[in-house]
Amino acid sequence: MEMPLDSTKIMLYAAGQHDFQIALGAAAMSGISHSQIMGDFTTAWNAVASGQKMVIAVGGAAVNALYYNPCGWSNPANQPGGHTPFIMINTPLDTMPGANYFVNAAGVSALDTLQIASARVYYAVTGRTPTAFTTVPKVLTPAERCVGSPNLPNPLLLTSAGTGGSSSGGHTGPYYGVDSAAQVTSTFYDCVVSQYGKPDFWGRYLTRVSGVSDGLTSSEVSFLHSKGVKILPIFNGFSQATGLSNGQQDAHMAIAAAKALGVPNGTALFADVEVTYAVDSAWIEGYVETILQSPYLPGIYANPVTGSFNSAYCAALSANSAMKQTIIWSNEREPGVTSKSKAPAWNPAVPTCPATVEVWQFGENGNACSAGVDTNLALPAGYSKFW
Repeated sequence: MEMPLDSTKIMLYAAGQHDFQIALGAAAMSGISHSQIMGDFTTAWNAVASGQKMVIAVGGAAVNALYYNPCGWSNPANQPGGHTPFIMINTPLDTMPGANYFVNAAGVSALDTLQIASARVYYAVTGRTPTAFTTVPKVLTPAERCVGSPNLPNPLLLTSAGTGGSSSGGHTGPYYGVDSAAQVTSTFYDCVVSQYGKPDFWGRYLTRVSGVSDGLTSSEVSFLHSKGVKILPIFNGFSQATGLSNGQQDAHMAIAAAKALGVPNGTALFADVEVTYAVDSAWIEGYVETILQSPYLPGIYANPVTGSFNSAYCAALSANSAMKQTIIWSNEREPGVTSKSKAPAWNPAVPTCPATVEVWQFGENGNACSAGVDTNLALPAGYSKFW
């Protein structure tokens, strides 16, 4: 029997870990290749905009993203969060919907989402509702609520992560890492592995600040990479974050330090904005805009709950949409230091305006080793921007 729609014309898009598993099941039911399942927001955006594929949004996170983009995720149209040009279809289709249309396959519960997604995919390739479903649940109304991730890897298409500089393949969840003010020696590294588990990444400061941090060295870089550990570069050569020119100057210093160490292009440089620092929107604009003009990516470590960072960031974003390209390393919430095997589920505090939070410091001042560490999680999208 001829299918109403070729299976290669169908894309299932999921923005949540559990929804991705649901999408895999729905695709398998109708013989859709797992290569047609995407977790990348940019890829889904392009597919909807072009109309060359029927994009079925599986789960509330995906529907919210394509209808509102409430998280303000980067997109090919450079549109700010809060709206998209796309139109949602709440009924099954067996023909191409055309440019800027996508199909809603989100239910109130996970079971509802599985039934809706399975029915939508089956109808697309057969023109019929599955006989196993006497009724199909009602679809969920999209909400302007930031949930999910802008980039989920397909676990069936990826292999294990390699050594330093590798991609984020093989993980469907966050990576575990530590950061330290102290230089990483073999003794320190072995202690961390023994007490906490092997970290996937290690946050280190690009320069020495007297009484605060050791500066990262070339031998340290080689050592960590030889262990398959990526480096999260931190710049802390400032004690307040106010003023446009200061933000620009701090960015230039971070860039110079990164280049001196051989940090590759495309790596995020995280400015360390402590909760005690004065911070304003002008500094954020200066830092981010200057980094964006370099080969690197802008990142900021900050507290979105306490202090003035949240209001400063949101003001900067309101004035300059380029700020949405900032990768936020949130240091709240703080359930406390744990080993790798006992790391919490991803749940960082986020700014009250659209922001890309891809790294989370969930525990501070772990003292199981002679030199202290903080414990962190990073989404695959964030981990891919480490060194």
